[in-house]
Amino acid sequence: TAEGALMDGESVLRALSVGTRDQLASLLRVAIARQLKSALVLDDHLVHTDADRMSWFVDALRKTALEAQVIVITCRPLDYVPPDALKGKDAVRDLGGGSLRLVDLSKTIEGWAERRPRP
Repeated sequence: TAEGALMDGESVLRALSVGTRDQLASLLRVAIARQLKSALVLDDHLVHTDADRMSWFVDALRKTALEAQVIVITCRPLDYVPPDALKGKDAVRDLGGGSLRLVDLSKTIEGWAERRPRP
C-alpha cells in the first residue's frame, strides 16, 4: 500500500548520512539563533560537510553573526577563515570589520601557561 511505502520521521533520519544529519541540525540551530537573536555555539558540527556546502554554511554563519552571536569551536579553522587569517603571533584577531573575532585557543592557553605563577 501507499501508506506502507511512506517512512516515518525516524526512519528518514536514520537513512541520511552523518554529514547530512549534522548539516540539518546546524541549519536548525542557525534558524533558531536568528529568530531569537540569541547565541549559537557549534562544536565542529560541520566536519563531514563537503567544500561547496561548507562555503555556503560559512556565508550563512557570517550573516547570522550580524543578528546573533556565533561561536564555532573547531580543530579545522581553515574551513571557516582563509589561511592568512591564521598568520601571526596574536591569539585574538578581529576580521570582517569587527564582525568576526578569531581566537586561537592554542596560543591563548600557551600564553596562560607561561604567565601562570609557579609554586
